[in-house]
Amino acid sequence: MSETDPKQLIKIARENGAEEFAEPLDLGSRVRDLRKARNWTLEQAAQQAGLARSTLSKIENGQMSPTYDALKKLAVGLDISVPQLFTPPVKDQINGRMVITKNGQGTAHATTTYEHELLADGLTKKQMLPYRARVRARSIDEFDGWVRHDG
Repeated sequence: MSETDPKQLIKIARENGAEEFAEPLDLGSRVRDLRKARNWTLEQAAQQAGLARSTLSKIENGQMSPTYDALKKLAVGLDISVPQLFTPPVKDQINGRMVITKNGQGTAHATTTYEHELLADGLTKKQMLPYRARVRARSIDEFDGWVRHDG
Protein backbone atom coordinates (compact mmCIF):
# COMPACT_ATOMS: atom_id res chain seq x y z
CA MET A 1 0.00 0.00 0.00
CA SER A 2 1.41 3.40 -0.83
CA GLU A 3 2.42 5.76 1.97
CA THR A 4 -0.49 8.15 2.42
CA ASP A 5 -1.36 10.47 5.29
CA PRO A 6 -4.02 8.64 7.37
CA LYS A 7 -5.84 11.93 8.00
CA GLN A 8 -6.12 12.39 4.22
CA LEU A 9 -7.56 8.86 3.87
CA ILE A 10 -10.20 9.64 6.48
CA LYS A 11 -11.02 12.91 4.72
CA ILE A 12 -11.35 11.11 1.38
CA ALA A 13 -13.53 8.42 2.94
CA ARG A 14 -15.82 11.05 4.44
CA GLU A 15 -16.04 13.07 1.23
CA ASN A 16 -16.72 9.99 -0.89
CA GLY A 17 -18.81 8.24 1.74
CA ALA A 18 -22.35 7.04 1.37
CA GLU A 19 -25.48 8.91 2.29
CA GLU A 20 -25.98 10.09 5.85
CA PHE A 21 -28.27 7.18 6.74
CA ALA A 22 -26.59 4.28 4.97
CA GLU A 23 -27.68 0.69 5.34
CA PRO A 24 -25.66 -1.27 7.93
CA LEU A 25 -22.68 -2.99 6.35
CA ASP A 26 -21.91 -6.66 6.97
CA LEU A 27 -18.16 -6.54 7.52
CA GLY A 28 -17.74 -10.27 6.96
CA SER A 29 -19.46 -10.14 3.57
CA ARG A 30 -17.50 -7.02 2.64
CA VAL A 31 -14.18 -8.71 3.46
CA ARG A 32 -15.20 -11.85 1.53
CA ASP A 33 -16.24 -9.75 -1.49
CA LEU A 34 -12.93 -7.85 -1.44
CA ARG A 35 -11.01 -11.13 -1.22
CA LYS A 36 -12.97 -12.76 -4.03
CA ALA A 37 -12.61 -9.66 -6.23
CA ARG A 38 -8.87 -10.32 -6.09
CA ASN A 39 -9.40 -14.04 -6.85
CA TRP A 40 -7.66 -14.95 -3.60
CA THR A 41 -8.26 -18.06 -1.56
CA LEU A 42 -8.82 -17.71 2.16
CA GLU A 43 -5.23 -18.88 2.67
CA GLN A 44 -3.80 -16.31 0.23
CA ALA A 45 -5.74 -13.44 1.80
CA ALA A 46 -4.76 -14.49 5.31
CA GLN A 47 -1.11 -14.61 4.27
CA GLN A 48 -1.34 -11.16 2.62
CA ALA A 49 -2.92 -9.70 5.76
CA GLY A 50 -0.68 -11.51 8.22
CA LEU A 51 -3.65 -13.17 9.93
CA ALA A 52 -4.38 -16.80 10.68
CA ARG A 53 -6.66 -18.44 8.10
CA SER A 54 -9.06 -19.42 10.90
CA THR A 55 -9.24 -15.79 12.08
CA LEU A 56 -10.06 -14.53 8.60
CA SER A 57 -12.66 -17.27 8.17
CA LYS A 58 -14.32 -16.30 11.45
CA ILE A 59 -14.38 -12.63 10.41
CA GLU A 60 -15.94 -13.49 7.04
CA ASN A 61 -18.57 -15.70 8.68
CA GLY A 62 -19.49 -13.14 11.33
CA GLN A 63 -18.25 -15.39 14.14
CA MET A 64 -15.66 -12.91 15.36
CA SER A 65 -15.49 -9.16 15.84
CA PRO A 66 -12.00 -8.14 14.70
CA THR A 67 -9.76 -5.87 16.75
CA TYR A 68 -8.54 -2.61 15.27
CA ASP A 69 -5.14 -4.24 14.77
CA ALA A 70 -6.76 -7.03 12.74
CA LEU A 71 -8.73 -4.46 10.70
CA LYS A 72 -5.54 -2.55 10.01
CA LYS A 73 -3.76 -5.75 8.88
CA LEU A 74 -6.72 -6.62 6.65
CA ALA A 75 -6.69 -3.17 5.05
CA VAL A 76 -2.95 -3.30 4.39
CA GLY A 77 -3.23 -6.83 3.00
CA LEU A 78 -6.08 -5.80 0.69
CA ASP A 79 -4.23 -2.58 -0.26
CA ILE A 80 -7.07 -0.33 0.91
CA SER A 81 -7.64 2.04 3.84
CA VAL A 82 -9.43 0.95 7.03
CA PRO A 83 -12.44 3.21 6.27
CA GLN A 84 -12.80 1.48 2.90
CA LEU A 85 -13.51 -1.77 4.76
CA PHE A 86 -16.70 -0.11 5.97
CA THR A 87 -17.60 1.65 2.73
CA PRO A 88 -20.20 -0.15 0.60
CA PRO A 89 -18.91 -1.16 -2.82
CA VAL A 90 -19.66 1.21 -5.68
CA LYS A 91 -22.15 -0.31 -8.09
CA ASP A 92 -20.99 -0.74 -11.67
CA GLN A 93 -21.92 2.17 -13.87
CA ILE A 94 -23.81 1.97 -17.12
CA ASN A 95 -21.70 2.47 -20.24
CA GLY A 96 -22.42 5.64 -22.15
CA ARG A 97 -23.22 7.62 -19.03
CA MET A 98 -22.29 11.28 -19.21
CA VAL A 99 -21.28 13.76 -16.55
CA ILE A 100 -20.88 17.47 -17.17
CA THR A 101 -18.35 19.39 -15.10
CA LYS A 102 -18.93 23.11 -15.45
CA ASN A 103 -15.97 25.47 -15.56
CA GLY A 104 -14.45 25.87 -12.11
CA GLN A 105 -16.60 23.15 -10.52
CA GLY A 106 -14.16 20.24 -10.81
CA THR A 107 -12.06 19.09 -7.88
CA ALA A 108 -9.02 21.36 -7.64
CA HIS A 109 -5.51 20.01 -7.06
CA ALA A 110 -2.75 22.62 -7.15
CA THR A 111 0.97 22.00 -7.32
CA THR A 112 3.81 24.49 -7.40
CA THR A 113 3.86 24.45 -11.19
CA TYR A 114 0.28 23.54 -12.21
CA GLU A 115 -3.35 24.01 -11.22
CA HIS A 116 -5.29 20.83 -12.05
CA GLU A 117 -9.09 20.59 -12.14
CA LEU A 118 -10.41 17.02 -12.19
CA LEU A 119 -13.35 16.52 -14.53
CA ALA A 120 -16.13 13.90 -14.54
CA ASP A 121 -15.70 13.07 -10.84
CA GLY A 122 -19.14 11.41 -10.87
CA LEU A 123 -18.02 8.64 -13.21
CA THR A 124 -16.38 5.58 -11.73
CA LYS A 125 -14.17 3.05 -13.47
CA LYS A 126 -12.98 5.55 -16.06
CA GLN A 127 -10.36 4.34 -18.53
CA MET A 128 -8.65 7.72 -18.28
CA LEU A 129 -8.43 10.63 -15.84
CA PRO A 130 -9.80 13.75 -17.55
CA TYR A 131 -8.56 17.02 -16.13
CA ARG A 132 -7.91 20.61 -17.08
CA ALA A 133 -4.47 22.00 -16.28
CA ARG A 134 -3.24 25.57 -16.09
CA VAL A 135 0.49 26.18 -15.94
CA ARG A 136 1.37 28.33 -12.92
CA ALA A 137 5.11 28.36 -13.55
CA ARG A 138 6.40 31.36 -15.44
CA SER A 139 9.88 30.03 -16.13
CA ILE A 140 11.33 26.67 -17.17
CA ASP A 141 13.58 26.94 -14.11
CA GLU A 142 10.53 26.48 -11.85
CA PHE A 143 10.11 22.89 -13.08
CA ASP A 144 11.95 20.13 -11.25
CA GLY A 145 13.03 17.93 -14.15
CA TRP A 146 10.84 16.21 -16.72
CA VAL A 147 7.44 14.86 -15.77
CA ARG A 148 7.26 11.14 -16.56
CA HIS A 149 4.58 8.48 -16.35
CA ASP A 150 3.99 4.93 -17.55
CA GLY A 151 1.29 5.92 -20.04
